[in-house]
Amino acid sequence: MGLALGLACLTLPLPLHAQRRPPRQKPTTATESQAASESAQERRSREMWNDLESDRNRHIAAQDRATRKRMKRSIREARKHGRNRMLPWWKRVFSRKRYD
Repeated sequence: MGLALGLACLTLPLPLHAQRRPPRQKPTTATESQAASESAQERRSREMWNDLESDRNRHIAAQDRATRKRMKRSIREARKHGRNRMLPWWKRVFSRKRYD
């Protein structure tokens, strides 16, 4: 009885949608795929950089001149005295902002 039921289940055709696979997405070659992922990464990093720059510019624009000077001075003093030593020379020379 159980064997006959098992054979009957195997001989019944499966639904057609269970056997179909979705079509392959483009790009299909490895170089196209790599180029697409690199361009997507570049686009994301560019958007992130633009967002950071706009946020920074908005923050700076909200401060008056005296506040900006006070912020710069406090950052400089914190870096100088915070670790009880000056910044290493390579950070002073190659950083975007010169605090010391």
